[in-house]
Amino acid sequence: MTPAFQTFVPGTPRPQGSKRHVGGGRMVESSKYVKAWRTKVSQISKRAHRGREPLTGPQRLDLVLVMPARKKEPHPGSWHTVKPDLDKLIRAIDDALTTAGIITDDSTITAITALKRRAKPDEPPGAHITITPLGETQPH
Repeated sequence: MTPAFQTFVPGTPRPQGSKRHVGGGRMVESSKYVKAWRTKVSQISKRAHRGREPLTGPQRLDLVLVMPARKKEPHPGSWHTVKPDLDKLIRAIDDALTTAGIITDDSTITAITALKRRAKPDEPPGAHITITPLGETQPH
């Protein structure tokens, strides 16, 4: 199937989901960077989807999250097996795509393929985002 949406968002992917209590029973995100990351994903996605209607119906989200390499990276491009957790990185992008109006709601994402790895030499960190419509019937 042909993707309905594709973009790359440069920057360090940030997690969403862990919250902590603050005074008065309020909850705030543990990551102080997630709001700026979601805003960036939303803005870049809006520009990439400009003039088109939000995607509706079941969608597949494919993500390649390129995390910054360590200063002396022994294995460029290798799996990123430390925090942040992949599911929390996905959650931030789901919400940003909804805010941007790319999808009507993150509940329309019915399939996800996602991986996180370290950057290769001269590769910028960021998120490669692709959304593909799945059609109304399940293939299996």
